[in-house]
Amino acid sequence: MTLKNIISGGLTVSDQAALDAAISLGIPHGGYIPWGRMTEIGTLPSKYKLKELKTDNHFDCIERNVKESKGTLIVSVGELNDDARHARKITMKHTHQLFVVDLDLTPSFEAVTLVNDWIQKYNIDELYVTGPFTYEYLNIDRHMTIIVEGALLLDLMDAPQGSKVTDYYKDMYLQKLPDLPKTVDEAIDQIISD
Repeated sequence: MTLKNIISGGLTVSDQAALDAAISLGIPHGGYIPWGRMTEIGTLPSKYKLKELKTDNHFDCIERNVKESKGTLIVSVGELNDDARHARKITMKHTHQLFVVDLDLTPSFEAVTLVNDWIQKYNIDELYVTGPFTYEYLNIDRHMTIIVEGALLLDLMDAPQGSKVTDYYKDMYLQKLPDLPKTVDEAIDQIISD
């Protein structure tokens, strides 16, 4: 099963990172955002192809995004915030698939395979992704990119021959990965700096 669309509300930097992952791999994206396209850091850039709903209630947008998807991926840090709880509630109401990754319990690199396995198991082709606000977790965009782009890349590797995805995208992704530490001291320094 190959994902056909990534849906996100664009409200948080982590939501935008999920959309950026789709864009970088050439996967269509969309979703709904409140009128005025306001986010946690300002107006949502036009590169994100989200539709504005005539409401300022982002819970309405969450419900619409859930309805448009086959599954909801919630990335959290510890306890779910109000938006994530609402997304979970609406996903269960519509009996769609739900997967929650808690970065306090699961490292982002491990979440990649868990998310991909979930996508494959439940044949999710329209995925709604939502994550925490920046104030809840610094560098959340980096972790969201690792999770979503990594899961998408694994999904694309299973794509049938002749699909739009080429090896160029895989190579481009692999080139963007950070250099891994070569010694324990380098690993400790990197963990401290992160």
